[in-house]
Amino acid sequence: MKNEKDVAILMSTFNGAAYISQQIASIRAQSYGDWTLYIRDDGSTDATVSIIQKLMAVDRRLVLCAEPNPVNLGPARSFMSLLAKVEADYYLFADQDDFWLPDKIEKTLSVMQRLNQHDPNLVHTNLALTDQDLNVLVPSFNEVAYDDVQSLLLANDVTGCTVMINRQLRDLVRQQAAIPCMHDMWLGLVAAKFGNVAYIKEPTIWYRQHGGNVVGSTTSKVAKVKAFNSAAEKERLVTTVLTARGLLKVYGNHFSSAERQTVTTLAQLGKVSLLKALWRLHRQHIHKQSFLTTASFFLKLTLNYSSLKRIV
Repeated sequence: MKNEKDVAILMSTFNGAAYISQQIASIRAQSYGDWTLYIRDDGSTDATVSIIQKLMAVDRRLVLCAEPNPVNLGPARSFMSLLAKVEADYYLFADQDDFWLPDKIEKTLSVMQRLNQHDPNLVHTNLALTDQDLNVLVPSFNEVAYDDVQSLLLANDVTGCTVMINRQLRDLVRQQAAIPCMHDMWLGLVAAKFGNVAYIKEPTIWYRQHGGNVVGSTTSKVAKVKAFNSAAEKERLVTTVLTARGLLKVYGNHFSSAERQTVTTLAQLGKVSLLKALWRLHRQHIHKQSFLTTASFFLKLTLNYSSLKRIV
């Protein structure tokens, strides 16, 4: 599938009828208009596909990628499937329920083009959190990003719906459909290792929070304590371990001795005793960006370590 334009926007949809018209309208209103929006539906049972087809009739830049035997892949594999099929110079990723600010593409592309274009590059941005009616709740979600391999493995801060990558990064991951984490985390890690990651601290999207898609901070002190041992925290730790193992399997020969030691230590969590794991993390200076966040990570690891022992 060849994109004659410079920029391909990739969108994976699943039962998104409630918000997809508004999201596509925000994309069509971009100050930079030389793009094609490729949409793969992941098995919707609502009106999502019919809404897309109606919008295609009024804008030829919209392409619905039909498949003879469509299957539900889940968001990560669905996006990676699109990425493998579409040829372009630059790629953005769009969720079905957000709202892009008018200069999102223009601003992100400007930063991307200042990077060395021979390298695999990724640019991501800040975002604003809104309620389901796009009333802004948090105008700036994160003004600082930590995008080295260790930081991304411990806490991914690359949000897919803010990301642009270049062809060089896409070519590195093109054959990797079955990745051990979400596509944004994997792309961030590969770019951090082999190329460049740039961050724009100004928000470029309104990230809509609703029943099926809620992020943000927990305000209750009791809830914060309970969250340390929550299913979500267990899942984050499991993702860290599986992703570290995946990196070693695919790119292990490309790591320096120090890098390999760090990734291996994270990959072996659950395979060694808790005390040995904590000692290795401390000795190798594997930590987050502050004493408080590091202490919090060690506590979460201690409370949830049994979950890591069950990883196959």
